[in-house]
Amino acid sequence: MRYTNIRIGLFSLVFVIGCASLTTKKNEQIETERSVQAAEADVRTAREAGAATYAPTDLQEAERDLKSAKAKLQKKEYSSADTLAQSAISAALDALNKTEVAKKKEGKKKQNPKTKSSEAKK
Repeated sequence: MRYTNIRIGLFSLVFVIGCASLTTKKNEQIETERSVQAAEADVRTAREAGAATYAPTDLQEAERDLKSAKAKLQKKEYSSADTLAQSAISAALDALNKTEVAKKKEGKKKQNPKTKSSEAKK
């Protein structure tokens, strides 16, 4: 009887630890999937804003990291996938910022065009 109680106790402990481990792994998967989705949205936003023209290197880096993150997610390598997704987000935001700055500069040049003749008069 005494050994039965010990076995039941040990079984219960192993069961609880196993369930906790599965829950942690599932949470890690969910969080990584969210990171990858955020990276997809940021890359799409940068691309639609014109980053291919104004910040192609940053956009390519973001797309490369996003592709790698998706591959790691498929392999259930959640930590690596999350790191790559965060890197993709960072590169996409850099591309978006550079694009916005370039467009503002471009807009100012169109508003205040300087010709060689007006500069020569100065």
